[in-house]
This record gives sequence, structure tokens and C-alpha cells, in this order.
Amino acid sequence: VGYSTFRRFNEDGSLIYSRSTERATDGVASVRASLFFPIFNGNNGLTNTVLANSNAPSGSYRIDLDIYVEPGSTIKQIFLAGPGIEFKNVLIDLESLPQGEWVTVSNVRNFDAPLSGNLNFAFNNPGNPGVTGQQTIFFDNLKFIGLEERP
Repeated sequence: VGYSTFRRFNEDGSLIYSRSTERATDGVASVRASLFFPIFNGNNGLTNTVLANSNAPSGSYRIDLDIYVEPGSTIKQIFLAGPGIEFKNVLIDLESLPQGEWVTVSNVRNFDAPLSGNLNFAFNNPGNPGVTGQQTIFFDNLKFIGLEERP
């Protein structure tokens, strides 16, 4: 994570997603997400691609992601979404994470078909009730780790 600059803007014209050298858990950059709530385009949320077509085979995967929540943030959740694969239930609870430090979150998923399409981080108003103002979080070290089934 951290090689592309995304082109979605807040209502004031500021970038929502950007490559940032402010913080990183590995290397020199991460993805910075800084957005204003409630999200100006309604309940559909904002989604940006962070992983291009992987064409990884079907099977079980552990998805690891380093997240840094800025102190004072009240954002509650983010979810992962991707076309052709069932990511709607991959919610990342940001409220339970400590603020002001990097934390690795993990989720194990089983895919019956090869992974295809793009992986997106999505923010929305329904998943963040009562959240207002600017919210800033950072993402780094997104990993899909294939898990071997053993007897």
C-alpha cells in the first residue's frame, strides 16, 4: 500500500486519499485517508482501489493490514469491498483500535473462486453514525497470505 495517489476529493477540494510520507510501518510511505463526515455524497460511501487484479487462486487467505488512527478520531468502521468476491462482511472496527499507534488487523476469508477484480476500502455514513468532522487514518502493508490446509 502506498504507491499510488488516489483522486477522490472532499467537498472543500482536499484529497481524501493520498500517498503520504508522514507515517509508515514499512518503507517510507503509506496511504492517508482524510475525509469529512458525514460524507457529502450520501450513504453510498467512498471507495478507492488499493489492490489491482490479483488473480490469486481460490482458497483460504489471511488478510493483514496495518492501520493508524489519528488521535481524536471518532470514525467507527471501514469495510473491504471487491467485485466478484464476497467482502461485504469484512468490517474493520476502528473504534476498538488504540489511537496514535500502528496496529495490525487480520481477517481470515475463504474464497470458492479465484480472486479477481479490485480490493477497495470503503467508508460510508451508515457504518459511522454520529461521526462528524475530519477523520484521518493511515493504511500500510496490505497482505493476502494463502493458508495451507493441513491434515
